[in-house]
Amino acid sequence: MSPSGQGLRDLNDSTPPDFHILFVQEPPWFPTVSGQFVSTSHPSWVTIYPLSPVPNSESSRPCVIMYVNHNLTNPAYFRSRPDIMNSLDAQVVNIHIGPTKVCAYNTYWEGKSHQKMIDIFDTLDLHSLPSIFLGDFNACHHSWAAHPCNHHNSAGTLVRSWMDLNLLRLLNPHRAPTFFDRRRGIRPTCIDLVLANPLLRELCNPQVTIGAVTPFADHARISTELH
Repeated sequence: MSPSGQGLRDLNDSTPPDFHILFVQEPPWFPTVSGQFVSTSHPSWVTIYPLSPVPNSESSRPCVIMYVNHNLTNPAYFRSRPDIMNSLDAQVVNIHIGPTKVCAYNTYWEGKSHQKMIDIFDTLDLHSLPSIFLGDFNACHHSWAAHPCNHHNSAGTLVRSWMDLNLLRLLNPHRAPTFFDRRRGIRPTCIDLVLANPLLRELCNPQVTIGAVTPFADHARISTELH
């Protein structure tokens, strides 16, 4: 499966130009001579969480990574919060823009981990800060299906209940597909979601656009702008 990427840009007047954060789920990992693994890097991007080589074991490789523009590494703009979710499937960052602070959650919901992820979120206060939740949810539900005939599954029911309980609103454009499983030839569907809590919706007008699913990646690129 190709990694999916999600970009977040805040266009507040006090924001430095070209403030972008890249949220990646299922990053590729490559072997080193020592037998450990490293993920991708790029001269224009810096990882918010330092990328150290990890052992040759899937259970020790992070499923999510965040990158920021190389010229915006000033901690006054953002702060990583590894203390919030102790999981290889989630990373959290506080984005500081002037007096405003937004909490962004980058998550990967593995096929059988939905209840476990919800249990972790249940221990957190999701309403103390304006918050945005982005990720590959691996869940189908008729309320965000890309096609009326797309089925919903138990994972989708769990995620939908969790969203309703926490007053999280789906920001994806209606019925826009985000994923196409070419190996099984299933019609494009939507499993990559962007959610906002009430404080974020009061603070700004989040706009989400979804790119096309291309031959080079199973997942579409999702961009979120906070005005």
